[in-house]
Formats: sequence, structure tokens, C-alpha cells
Amino acid sequence: MAAWLCAFGAMADGELRERALGLEATLAGFPQRTLAELETLAPTADGAPAAERRIVYTLLGQARVQVGNTADAAELADRLEEQAARENDGPGREVALLIRATIESSAGDAAKSIAL
Repeated sequence: MAAWLCAFGAMADGELRERALGLEATLAGFPQRTLAELETLAPTADGAPAAERRIVYTLLGQARVQVGNTADAAELADRLEEQAARENDGPGREVALLIRATIESSAGDAAKSIAL
């Protein structure tokens, strides 16, 4: 996942990007704590460059899934997909699909996850 995130974040500079990528390492071991920290970054991400915003929202969606908040993750994916459609933002749509794939994978539906 880090390579995927870096591909979208390669042009992004700043503290938000660094904080988000630093949280990626804690996501698997401490999903609750990581989710709490990502929730505090989300309002900042709204006004950040698109690449930084995508990093934060990708991790936020995955953290929500890991703590069992799949409904919140799905809502985030829906919002991101709607925004991507309005802005004709292909990478933004991919973030929404990645969150959905994480939801499906966590539910044990690997075939559907891969198809997304």
C-alpha cells in the first residue's frame, strides 16, 4: 500500500503528508489510536492539495474498517466517489474503490474485493 500512496503523494509536500504516512506504520498494530489521530487530521485534509487529501482519506477509510466501523468507511467511500465524479478526479475515485475493497476483504469476500 505504501507504494500506492506514494504514487499519489509524490508531488505533495508538507507536514500533513508526513504525519499521515507516519501513521500508516501504526495502523495494523494500533488501529484505534491511529483512527483517532486520522480523525483529527481529516478537517485539515479537506483544504489540502489533492494528493495529501487522498493519503489521509485512504488511511482513514482503512482505519475505520480495521476498528469495525465499516458503515462509516462506506459512507466515506460514497462521499469521495461523489466528489471525484463532480471533479472528474480519477485518482480520487480510486481511493473510494480502495476503501470499498478493504471493506469487502475484511468481510471475507476476496473475489468481490479483487473485482473492485
